[in-house]
Amino acid sequence: MALTYEEAVEVLRQRERFGVRPGLERIAAILDLLGHPEREFASIHIAGTNGKGSTAAILAALLQTAGYRVGLYTSPHLMAPTERVAVQGAPISAELFARAVTEAVTAGEALAAAHPELGAATQFEIYTAAGFWAFSQERVDVAVVEVGLGGRLDATSVLQPEVAVITPIGLDHTEILGPTLAQIAAEKAAIIKPGTAVVVAPQPPEAAEVIASRIAEVDSPSAFWVHAGEAGDAPGRLPVTYAVRRSDWQGTEFALTLPGLTLPSLTIPLAGAHQALNAAVALAAFYAFAARRGERRLVDPRVIELALRRVAWPGRLEMVAEDPRVVLDGAHNPDGARVLAAALRMLCPSRPLVMVFGSLASKDWPAVLAELLPLADGLIATAPKNPRTPAVDPALVVERAVQMRPKLPCGAVAVTPPESAVRLAVEWAEKSGTVLVCGSLYLVGDVRPIWRQDWRAYVEK
Repeated sequence: MALTYEEAVEVLRQRERFGVRPGLERIAAILDLLGHPEREFASIHIAGTNGKGSTAAILAALLQTAGYRVGLYTSPHLMAPTERVAVQGAPISAELFARAVTEAVTAGEALAAAHPELGAATQFEIYTAAGFWAFSQERVDVAVVEVGLGGRLDATSVLQPEVAVITPIGLDHTEILGPTLAQIAAEKAAIIKPGTAVVVAPQPPEAAEVIASRIAEVDSPSAFWVHAGEAGDAPGRLPVTYAVRRSDWQGTEFALTLPGLTLPSLTIPLAGAHQALNAAVALAAFYAFAARRGERRLVDPRVIELALRRVAWPGRLEMVAEDPRVVLDGAHNPDGARVLAAALRMLCPSRPLVMVFGSLASKDWPAVLAELLPLADGLIATAPKNPRTPAVDPALVVERAVQMRPKLPCGAVAVTPPESAVRLAVEWAEKSGTVLVCGSLYLVGDVRPIWRQDWRAYVEK
């Protein structure tokens, strides 16, 4: 069997019916049949609730600029499945993607035939096996791998990473990971394994306590705790501190202090002060990885400055048009929405601000809407086109919005499909205003092609 690209995409689409089935037995067996490609490269594993994708993209840019051949595995994709598996800053080719999926599906079907009790491989397991196989074919030195869901039983957790990274933890996927921050933190902290260096973003106290316990349990050789604030004012065995200097639509300037290295002014071309945190976490992971390999000399200010200038990450406060300004952001849980709202207050978008909002029904969309609606002058509710998970009814979103803000200056309406919702929002905003598309990465992926945007991670500019 040799699938074409179109056939590979269809096979993956069909596997959506198997849903999410956490566990490592199937993926471990599939990788065994493939000859364990995941053992052919070093890895850095990233778990958390928010900021995983941005942190992964920044870290990949740092590693590539330092001279490593780098793979980047993220999810979900915005427009094309190949986006999930990038090498040296660009998605792999359709041909390699098709070959990788063919190999993963063949192994998965052989496993199901030999061990029917294990069941069929899920879509994410096929993506993960295909991604690792492609990285081995491309002979990457290191892969930066984002967890799909949770950590402990996520398919990516077959890795034995050199560095484990925990980005900010909040409440999301509670039906699978548990209803409390402590339970969610325990699932995500399970990617910290014996012998692994650790980087931890600022956390709520109950999450930080669980992560610290896990670090002690596995006796990690080094643990870097990232803190906001000026250098030297934060606790932590290996503290990393950062402070935001400036944030506008062109990017974010910040200061950073690593052990033995202070960088008073760094700039990343991503809007939102939260990107300084993501960059600080990525830089700490870069430092930890280089130190473990005896290559700390690569943590050079010139390398860092060049790498940060290369970073782009679609769908996160991404400005795709002007007159009116159109901004896309995939925040889809309350903590992410709170971060987005804080960033918008700092950026002071032009008025009127027309919000195009759509969410999956499984998300806590009322809490997300409550964070963002106070910033809007008008709301156009729509429905993302995710084929696996139902969207919340746009009419229900409008009903809730009217209850929250009965006198929105531009009003609130429900419009489908998403492309029509965005075109109406552009009319409402006129040339002087701002359109914000938010509530779901799937919604961002639906409308992004309107502006003929290519997928970008980190590329030479």
